[in-house]
Amino acid sequence: NTSAEIYFDALPLLPNILKYIQNDCVPGGTLRNFDSYGKQISSLSDLERSIVCDPQTSGGLLISVSNIALGEFEKLMKLNGLDLNPIGKITNKKIGSETIVVK
Repeated sequence: NTSAEIYFDALPLLPNILKYIQNDCVPGGTLRNFDSYGKQISSLSDLERSIVCDPQTSGGLLISVSNIALGEFEKLMKLNGLDLNPIGKITNKKIGSETIVVK
């Protein structure tokens, strides 16, 4: 029974994404993604939904590492030229809360 906390301000954004969203240029997959798992996500603004559910950011980009192994994992990634940044954490799910909480 776990939940994911996603830090919206920590999400890496594609160049000019805000301009595209303001011009209503959002991939169709965004709405399909939200329709698929939106009931499991905390309340989102239109802008947040357009970014969090954007299909261009899916596909092997999320890695979950225990706190115990975090330091070693970060060293290994830097050694291989990868500069990764945490975007959230896994927590114990609270009764009645969403599976994915965007803060």
